[in-house]
Amino acid sequence: MKDDPIVAEVRKARREILESYGWDYRKMLADAMKRQQESGRPVVSRRKEEPPQGVAPDVYGAASRRTRPAPERDADGPADAG
Repeated sequence: MKDDPIVAEVRKARREILESYGWDYRKMLADAMKRQQESGRPVVSRRKEEPPQGVAPDVYGAASRRTRPAPERDADGPADAG
């Protein structure tokens, strides 16, 4: 794979940030959350809603749904089959 200077720069920054927290993601996350709360800016918290009982969760999201209806089929196959 070709070396990309932007990817190298991002990886270097990530290494430096993690190194400053002793390679501990939990410390980094806790500090980020603390700074976020102290910033005074609004923080959006999205609750994960549980699907109703007996209904499968929508794991692919609304974007994966068909935008047009499926073709009608009869017992012998597709409607346009001749």
